[in-house]
Amino acid sequence: MTIRKFLQNYLAILLAVAFFVLNLKYDIGARLDMEKVSDKSIDLASISFGFLLAVLALLIQGNNPALERIKASGKFPQLIVLNKKAVMASGWLVIASFLYAGFKLDETIVQFFQLKCNDLINSAFLSLLVYQLSLVFSFIDIFYFIIKQ
Repeated sequence: MTIRKFLQNYLAILLAVAFFVLNLKYDIGARLDMEKVSDKSIDLASISFGFLLAVLALLIQGNNPALERIKASGKFPQLIVLNKKAVMASGWLVIASFLYAGFKLDETIVQFFQLKCNDLINSAFLSLLVYQLSLVFSFIDIFYFIIKQ
């Protein structure tokens, strides 16, 4: 497995897990206005969701020379899988953002082992945001990599 393939497959999840741990350790969420982050995440994830589905429709239905090169490159199935992951992550981020903002989850003070529940919720939410952004950037990266060939 090449480094490029490893990064395309695992970078997003590794970054999300790393961010989860870092947030628990350094409480990055406490320095952020999490209400604004969740509000802006709805916008970001909704736009990403629509953009990625529009690109998917163009990839599947288009027949211009650039799209034919993408399909002939042998990386087309990988591009579709990455698109699916990014679309799903965008959808989950929209749902999580609505839940976070709607239920004021950042104000939950229940203890869970040695951690406050809001620390876990902030970590999970921010990790999902990092995961979604990483997948979108990975999709765009492989898309441009294929087009440049």
